[in-house]
Amino acid sequence: MNNINKTTRGKHTIAEKAYAAGLIDGEGHIIIYKQNRHKMAKYKGNHKSPVYTLIVGCTNTERSLIEFLYKRWGACRQFRPRQRKNWKPVYDWTIQADMAMNFLKEIYPFFTSKKWKAKLAIKFQEGKFLRKNKKGRSRKIPKAELERRDRIWKKLNLHRH
Repeated sequence: MNNINKTTRGKHTIAEKAYAAGLIDGEGHIIIYKQNRHKMAKYKGNHKSPVYTLIVGCTNTERSLIEFLYKRWGACRQFRPRQRKNWKPVYDWTIQADMAMNFLKEIYPFFTSKKWKAKLAIKFQEGKFLRKNKKGRSRKIPKAELERRDRIWKKLNLHRH
């Protein structure tokens, strides 16, 4: 039996997963975005710890590549018109946080060059969790967890692509 196109319970085929991994390997990025809230007027006061967001994306001038990712994994797609006459329009696809982690887990076996980044990104996102107090509000993030997030952020973002 040919396993390459077998789909089970609505999941993606092996061929789709391998193709998606190839797109991210070649044209994509796996990064952690860090936003320092203490510099923002909106968050003055108790919210001084930075916010880290896992982002996986792909940018290309070929719309069909971006549509492939969007139709199968959802998330966000954007169109940027050409900046100069001799440039082509650009298409972007991005997925964030837990959705990004689940996407990476699904295509992980098919990575080649960015396998180490995918592994690190999955480790990062799996370690994130929000602790709630009795009123349902997020508790302060422990210093050890902030240090862990910052270490992984630095390592993952050392090489941008």
